[in-house]
Amino acid sequence: MRYDPDAPSEERIKEVLVHGQPLEPGLLYTVAATDWEFNERTGYVSVSQEEVTYEVPTVLREAMQDYLARHSPLSVDVGGRIEKIEGR
Repeated sequence: MRYDPDAPSEERIKEVLVHGQPLEPGLLYTVAATDWEFNERTGYVSVSQEEVTYEVPTVLREAMQDYLARHSPLSVDVGGRIEKIEGR
């Protein structure tokens, strides 16, 4: 993903690739996310609720606490997957 944090919110994402290829309009993609990200009230993702399927009733907070307890301290490396466009 390439994004411009200084662009208006609806224009920040400039490019998204899946397996090195741009997203194709009309193709159906499967995405993993939390229920908060797919909540219409957050405004984070605009998806009709008919398109969302929830699986595994794991509470995210509990999963994160367990993971952090086993892997602290954390180091984060996005591995070149997210590119911030500089200097606009």
